[in-house]
Amino acid sequence: MSAVERCDVMVVGGGIAGSAAAIAAAETGGRVLLVESGGAPGGDAITGLPILGACNACGEWVVGGLLRTLLERCDATGGLIGPVCDWRTVWGVCVDPEVFRLVLSGALHGAGVTLLTHTLADGVEVADGRIGAVSMINRN
Repeated sequence: MSAVERCDVMVVGGGIAGSAAAIAAAETGGRVLLVESGGAPGGDAITGLPILGACNACGEWVVGGLLRTLLERCDATGGLIGPVCDWRTVWGVCVDPEVFRLVLSGALHGAGVTLLTHTLADGVEVADGRIGAVSMINRN
């Protein structure tokens, strides 16, 4: 995205919450820019750690929406290990982090989100309570 292009929504931080916000905004028709400081979106969800909160204490699925869709796509490619109990009544959903990274990147692309990796938001120009411009630093 060049300095003269505009977006309707800019999301700073491509963790799972930022990615979900970007996808939701794009699905409503907005031109969305997702700015991520790392090399790929996903945050903690692509570290290999279990995803907590997707199942209740009995191991039953309690999550829906985008996360459930992404996990179903991981399952379709063989990347979902599934709910695993650590015997402290905590169920974590385990997924291959590389598969999740690819599935999430595909969902962002499919929604039409413009993704800038290795990029930091550096400053914001505000006039009359509205954001006029955001300066960024890109390591590429």
